[in-house]
Amino acid sequence: MDAIGENNKGQSISAFYMKDTSFANLMQKRVFNVLLIASRYDAFILEEDGRIEEHIFMEYMSLNLTSPPRVTEAYTFEQAEKEVLDLHQRTSEGMHTAKLNGKQIGRIKGRTYA
Repeated sequence: MDAIGENNKGQSISAFYMKDTSFANLMQKRVFNVLLIASRYDAFILEEDGRIEEHIFMEYMSLNLTSPPRVTEAYTFEQAEKEVLDLHQRTSEGMHTAKLNGKQIGRIKGRTYA
């Protein structure tokens, strides 16, 4: 990539970030958590512009969706890494508990869903 934001094929970076994406493609995977890694100053500026959680919530409501993702902020790499490891641990424990209680985790192989 050169200094003016174009890759080696002469395409602008904005062509990749600004292209239209259908809602169906965005919702193939459900987002439960968002980890925002920013310096304290950048986090403050984002807060001044309006709470990210509120923007996400309002977007979900406008699309008639429920359960918007939880936003967690981290100010350092170490803090972000700890958040990811903690989430992984809680998820593993939750899945283990669900399996012990006879709950089905994920889809059954070969079964189709409407």
